Amino acid sequence: MESEELADNIFRAAQTDAAMKRENIKGKERANRGIDSETQYQAWLRQLEGILYELVPAMSSVWENVRLLLPDSARLRGGVWTYPQAKLLMGSNDILEQVEFTSLEPIETGQLVFAPQGQGREILPLVPLVRVSTFSAHSRIACYFYIARESRDTFKYVSYHYEEEPQKMFTDANVGELIRSLSPPEDSQDHA
Repeated sequence: MESEELADNIFRAAQTDAAMKRENIKGKERANRGIDSETQYQAWLRQLEGILYELVPAMSSVWENVRLLLPDSARLRGGVWTYPQAKLLMGSNDILEQVEFTSLEPIETGQLVFAPQGQGREILPLVPLVRVSTFSAHSRIACYFYIARESRDTFKYVSYHYEEEPQKMFTDANVGELIRSLSPPEDSQDHA
């Protein structure tokens, strides 16, 4: 994710929250109603532009030294995990560069992680709602995003750019556990 895109997303979330608190907006219907007038639109636009101009310089270098990696097999030596054939996900290219990196933490094969450049630093695993599939021919990849649960631990993902297989099913008990932990208990609707 580019630093400007990250800044945009953080900015939108912060502004929405601030506007709702400032205007004492409660409830989805009122919050989703949007802008009521051209004057309100112009005022919000000026305010958002001002905050964005302050935020972009502060965020511009945050992600410069962080790489998105797809680790493969690893070896452990002296408490350090070495991933000699991790794939570097960068830009819009669907042919991935192989890089070696080290971590003090083990990483499950196929788990997307953010890792700072350099050696032996901590990593940040991505929630498995985004999947990358590699295909043997020319190391091409497809990126899939979670869209639905098909059964307890089987999930449907969609790719917006890989036409040969635009939907794919993944079975993963960890994703099932994550989804269940984020979902309200089934009986909570009866008591609402």
